[in-house]
Amino acid sequence: MDKRIIVIVEMLEKWSKLMDKDLLMPNVPFPTAGGEVFWTDLAEIDGWRVQRNTVTGHCRLLDPENIRRAWGTYTGVMSLFGKVKAFNERR
Repeated sequence: MDKRIIVIVEMLEKWSKLMDKDLLMPNVPFPTAGGEVFWTDLAEIDGWRVQRNTVTGHCRLLDPENIRRAWGTYTGVMSLFGKVKAFNERR
């Protein structure tokens, strides 16, 4: 795994613990198929994507390797995505 992904994932784990009301369920990093069927991309930067489920409406954050790194409400996931974006812009 890319070193940058590891650093961002570690930061996301810390931030998600602070935001548990918007990230309703604990996340187990889980490989996905990239969301080609029930998911709509809402935002993307450097391979990191926010997707919304077309059936349930919940959102998730995928890393560049299509591993789910967080999921929950739009607000919670977009907040974490903002952290990823800020981290990437500093580099």
